Amino acid sequence: MPGLAAGSDILLLAKEADHVVGVALGKRGEEETKLRCVRVLPAYHQSGVGIRLIDRMLHELECERPHCTVAEEMLHIYSRAFVNRYGFALSAVENGRYRPGRLEYAFN
Repeated sequence: MPGLAAGSDILLLAKEADHVVGVALGKRGEEETKLRCVRVLPAYHQSGVGIRLIDRMLHELECERPHCTVAEEMLHIYSRAFVNRYGFALSAVENGRYRPGRLEYAFN
């Protein structure tokens, strides 16, 4: 990933024993600070791993409300925490931004 090599992207891993159970990717740039991706293995959903990854990423990005987008099928997983815990604000809903015919919800 070019951003990791260039130093603009941040990759965080959550581990249980020696196994990766979650990952977060963020971007810190002059023009954009973005929470790019948070994924947690299904066996670790509702365990707090995702929240801890987001908390750590916000700290690393030095930004309380970075830009982020959420695919329509993932909105139910992230929207409550984004709005209630982090105070993120829905700023746009775009059709086809990344995938034809699919909605993408933009925050901040």
